[in-house]
Amino acid sequence: MEISKLKALPIKGYTWQFQLIKNLIEKMITPKNPFYPVIIAGYNIGKYPTQGGMQMAKQATKWKLAETLKTMMLTTSVDHITIEMLTKKAKLTRNTFYYHFDDIYSLLEWIYKQELLANIEAYTKIEDWKIAYRLILDYIEDNQQFCLETFRSVARDLLENFLYSVARDLVKKVIVHSQLTVSPKLQKSITNFYGWALVMQVVQWLANGLKEPKGAVVLRAEIMLTGGIENAIQNGRQFPDFGQS
Repeated sequence: MEISKLKALPIKGYTWQFQLIKNLIEKMITPKNPFYPVIIAGYNIGKYPTQGGMQMAKQATKWKLAETLKTMMLTTSVDHITIEMLTKKAKLTRNTFYYHFDDIYSLLEWIYKQELLANIEAYTKIEDWKIAYRLILDYIEDNQQFCLETFRSVARDLLENFLYSVARDLVKKVIVHSQLTVSPKLQKSITNFYGWALVMQVVQWLANGLKEPKGAVVLRAEIMLTGGIENAIQNGRQFPDFGQS
């Protein structure tokens, strides 16, 4: 890794120690510094968060495979990428790959879990669901080729299900903020309906090659959802047995 690029890479500070390391990097990132090896080790721990130092190498290997796959998907359909091609590009063995993943699609799933689902907590902490929805679109745009290739592959369902996991939580937030009493069955029905509605907007956006401005996608979702969920709650109350168990 080039030292000049190290500052720009994100460090996930899971503890105050990692935050301290992040601050150290900003001021001390030079090979001449006697603490340079410690800083580099700290960077790796931050990038590959683990339960302990013994797992750091395993996580690093997974991320190397993940980053290699994303790079290859810039020019090659994921359906045409073989394990042999991937491991050769990553300079790893097939056995190493199989130690961590069953196939290319299990690696693809792992990437989305790390990069998309891992941020659900951050999304749900945002008070305005529209901002959180915009962040999902930002992720897709920032990883445009990766997401488009997934969308066009046999792994399309995988992407849609991950998007739904995020959208479902956004709808739950709207329900909570409505301050209306909702039965668990009715809440499940509403989150399922509107969650998939949000996902289908993203699917349509992907199908059109991300040509529509993100703001327009968010605005359309806002128009459809504003007042809609509250009405669904009120209407659902008229049918006590309505809802998904």
